[in-house]
Amino acid sequence: MIKKLISISLCVIMLMSVIPLTVFADEVKVSTVDLIFNEGAAIFNTGYTEGECCDTIEANCSVETAGVRIDDFTLSTQSSDGTDWWGIGNGSSMASVDKTYAIRVILELKSGYDWIDVMKTDSEKRSVADFPEFTFNFNGEKRTDVQFYYNEYWNSIVFYIPIGHPSTSPCIKSVTLTEKNLSVAVNSNHQFETVVEGTSDNKNIVWQLFGNNSNNTVISDSGILFVAEDETAATLTVRATSEFDFHKYDEATVTVTLTAPTIDSIEFVNPSVNIYKGNNQTFTVILTGNQTNKNVEFSLQGNESENTTVSEA
Repeated sequence: MIKKLISISLCVIMLMSVIPLTVFADEVKVSTVDLIFNEGAAIFNTGYTEGECCDTIEANCSVETAGVRIDDFTLSTQSSDGTDWWGIGNGSSMASVDKTYAIRVILELKSGYDWIDVMKTDSEKRSVADFPEFTFNFNGEKRTDVQFYYNEYWNSIVFYIPIGHPSTSPCIKSVTLTEKNLSVAVNSNHQFETVVEGTSDNKNIVWQLFGNNSNNTVISDSGILFVAEDETAATLTVRATSEFDFHKYDEATVTVTLTAPTIDSIEFVNPSVNIYKGNNQTFTVILTGNQTNKNVEFSLQGNESENTTVSEA
């Protein structure tokens, strides 16, 4: 009898040693969200479109709550009656002080995490102020003006965090050189031009030259490059910087030649084509010569409708 009991006990021990045990851990309940927004690095200004503002705000937002990640991000504008938030569409409208904006962010959970139960009971927009069990921190500050709604299918929550109105401070949006790659012969000049976008009245440019071996190769305050006869550098770099905002600049590469650069010929690959009304046709040209700048400017003649056009490309 004793031998049988020992045998049975050994069998049980052996079975337990080969059968895997699955332990179900409780999910971690999320009752706090910490969203960080680096306002100093983001652009929220009336000189930019809503889409441009949205892109920089998104790039400077992060969630620092364990188990939580950002699924989707955009800007929203408050409805005229102040009761709801609307999307910005394709973002092409300029940011406006006449609108109140909010960050709309969808937060989803990683495996092993779940929202506290009170946050999962309503698919209508509610205020976090109505749920004292839940805390929403924005840059370390508790916010009670945040609205949200719960998506049961994805177990995610859409939050709306008001950020107010865009700045009206003067800004320079961009500096663009009209020529980016060109050739200039020694002992000759070239005038550079820029397009400066922004709301600042100061659209002055600071010109800089890099890569020259001759001290006689210079660029003037008005953007005129002179390549000296004794210049030995193969290429030069010209930089145009906004005087108002030195973070905004553009550069061009200049190839130095011994003789004046030329365009010897220009030829259409398809010089004669038939185009049906309402359709498009892409034209390709071949340029020969030692001029680095081989950009082409197209023009159209003979059209009787102003809607018949040719693009810059």
